[in-house]
Amino acid sequence: MTVFSAVVGTAIFATKNTPHRDAQVQLLAGLLSLAAAVLSALHTFFNFADVAAQHKSAAAEYESVRHDLDAFILELGMPGNAPPIAAALGKLREIGKQLDDIAKRAPTIPDKIYNSTQTRVAERPVLNPPKAQNDTSPHSS
Repeated sequence: MTVFSAVVGTAIFATKNTPHRDAQVQLLAGLLSLAAAVLSALHTFFNFADVAAQHKSAAAEYESVRHDLDAFILELGMPGNAPPIAAALGKLREIGKQLDDIAKRAPTIPDKIYNSTQTRVAERPVLNPPKAQNDTSPHSS
């Protein structure tokens, strides 16, 4: 954006001092100057850098909770080492509260992007592995 504004400003000054001022060049320089001002205002209004930083921070917080959840699942799955059910439910509530707190602070995601991502995640083979053709286990259907 800054480079664009600098080029437009230079073009305006370059055409101002020429003896053969071409009206089309001056009109183009004026339009480019107007476009640079509008784009700069939009950039300031939408504040893309801050929104991106907020998304990055929320992603890091969600990743931290995911690690806690992974550790919880591993601890729960250890034979003879599993915590009592009350302690496990307490830990699960704590993880749920962390997720709620992050969701309150995190910036919203536009519906179009959210829906697109939901579709891609649902179609991932990791979440829905294809059934083997020779699978004869009693749990296959």
